[in-house]
Amino acid sequence: MAGLVLVLVGACLAKGAPEGPPPSFCPDPCTCTREGGAVVGAACDGGEGVVWGRALATLEEVVVSDCSAAALASLATLPALTHLTLVATAPLPPLPCPLLTRLTHLTLASTSLSSLAALHRCGGTLQRLEVRGSRVEVLELEHLAPFTLLEELTFVDHPLLASVRPPARPMPRLRALTLAGAPALRSLCGAVLANLPNLDTLNLTGTNLTSLPDRLLHLPHLATLLPPPHPLACTCHLSKLLLLHPNLLPHLTCTLVTEEGGVVVEQALPASSPSLPATLGCSAPSLASSNSSNSTLSATASTTITLDCEVEAVPAGQLLWVTPRQRVLRRWGGWRWHPWLGRRPCRWTTRTQRTTSRRRTGTRIS
Repeated sequence: MAGLVLVLVGACLAKGAPEGPPPSFCPDPCTCTREGGAVVGAACDGGEGVVWGRALATLEEVVVSDCSAAALASLATLPALTHLTLVATAPLPPLPCPLLTRLTHLTLASTSLSSLAALHRCGGTLQRLEVRGSRVEVLELEHLAPFTLLEELTFVDHPLLASVRPPARPMPRLRALTLAGAPALRSLCGAVLANLPNLDTLNLTGTNLTSLPDRLLHLPHLATLLPPPHPLACTCHLSKLLLLHPNLLPHLTCTLVTEEGGVVVEQALPASSPSLPATLGCSAPSLASSNSSNSTLSATASTTITLDCEVEAVPAGQLLWVTPRQRVLRRWGGWRWHPWLGRRPCRWTTRTQRTTSRRRTGTRIS
């Protein structure tokens, strides 16, 4: 009788044993890395033949090329997956939201990718996004607004990238922005940096910017700046930036273009030199009128008013009319309301050294 009991217990244990691949199982055709015998990483050349499943419960990082929509959907069954790299020569299928919302690191390397709009519908806990070799012409940061935890954004090798547009609201968690290998990028709008208040790293290598954005002066945490490879123009803003942050680019030289006797002369000057502002004739903004007293303008609610202010500065001053509630008044037919000070449309620039500001607004006066 005792022997019979032992046989029955043994049969019960055998029946209750888990079925499926062992924890060290590596799907074919992948190369896997292990920690303590458990598979934590997989690099797969072609995702069609890969069978993902809950047996790979420890898999944290996957690199896969030319994945179909069905193969991407199956990746969502991996409970520990947080790092994903997709390499695609064909059009990249849409990323399923159940997968995207769980990732913390995502790398997209696709020569056919032309927009990040598909990411906008999901959101999630993404902290680092890297995009390589795409055909994106306009980088819309608004497409990344749902990723409120995003800390690093890296764009590398984008020959068609010509513009970066700001988001509708600030992205306070983003601290590192890389726009490298984008020869078509000739300017960076100040409103982009205005919406990245905690940016500490900016990489502009491989771009064709001729000058740095003025808004860099208002980034209190900026610690690393990698400029374009070619010489930058000597400007008052560049000089002020390097005087405020002497360790940012201590050996940077800039180009000063002058005309002597009808001949254009280019000089290479140390951009951090304390004497550069005087050489450029830089001066702080000042009221052109000698009458510095305040004035009061009364008007009926819902009527249009005209506000005038004349300012002299080198370079030209940019004027803002701000209400007591810290709202910037919009220009009729041109501006939108901006609830935080300093956010301006990218298309507005001041070109003259003597500026008269006339702002027309049809908003109600409180």
